[in-house]
Amino acid sequence: MLDKEQARQVLVKLQPLIDDRHFKEVSLAIVELMPDEQLQDIMKTAIDRTPAELFEVACMCVTAVTGVSDIHRRRSRRSDEIMSRYYALFIMCEELHTTSQATYRDIGALFTPPIHHTVIIHARKMALGYLESDEEVRRELMNITRLLAQHGHWRSLEKVKSIAPLKSKHIEL
Repeated sequence: MLDKEQARQVLVKLQPLIDDRHFKEVSLAIVELMPDEQLQDIMKTAIDRTPAELFEVACMCVTAVTGVSDIHRRRSRRSDEIMSRYYALFIMCEELHTTSQATYRDIGALFTPPIHHTVIIHARKMALGYLESDEEVRRELMNITRLLAQHGHWRSLEKVKSIAPLKSKHIEL
């Protein structure tokens, strides 16, 4: 017999494999197994968020860490704005697309002007690559996803934690 914590861990690991029709029910079952009532309320709010509401929360978290505002508007090609958009797109993909709650087209429509789905795929790949190779990006994305987890969205944090940085090879002479 499993205790509550073991059952919750099993459900969390199985959640991506469960049919999309049952996503909300399984998510609520996971929340019910949590010991802290305040955390339960946060998670229930997160489950009920629409993609547009999640996008606003994600942009707020990215802005808090990077200082770049108006992430949903493409204004320039400055590197700090591009990286901030990459962060937001990475989060949206991890939180919504991997669970089939939104398509790349849905995510792209949240930006002004809308972003093409191939740009989203590219941004996600770039963010994953930077996570492996750039310690500053890793630190920023870890801080962003920790803030987002405080709002009940934990998938992107788990993804960031699961990606191991590449070990630098030093050649000794």
